[in-house]
Amino acid sequence: MVEIHVQEDADKSAVRPFLDAQWQALDPEPWTGAHCVISAERDATLIGVATCSMDAGVAHLSELMVVPEERNSGLGARLLAAFEEWAAQHGAHKLTLHTRHHGPAQRFY
Repeated sequence: MVEIHVQEDADKSAVRPFLDAQWQALDPEPWTGAHCVISAERDATLIGVATCSMDAGVAHLSELMVVPEERNSGLGARLLAAFEEWAAQHGAHKLTLHTRHHGPAQRFY
């Protein structure tokens, strides 16, 4: 009998060897996993943050936030560029993000 287990917030290290082997069988791109927080500070004060992750060579931008007084200054573009650079350094072959349709961030992306 096969048992199915669902574990939220589980440690993936136990299944990583399986995933690595199976991914290689499906796609020659390397299975990679990483998480990153990119921050921007001025005078030791946090003014912008981007959070991202990568699985299976696909880098995903989860959040990109800039304080209101710094918006439209190019800071968001610098955080986005840092995300793209991080993804490239980690071997990403695809970049993704989600934003609200007709939301304020859609014009930026």
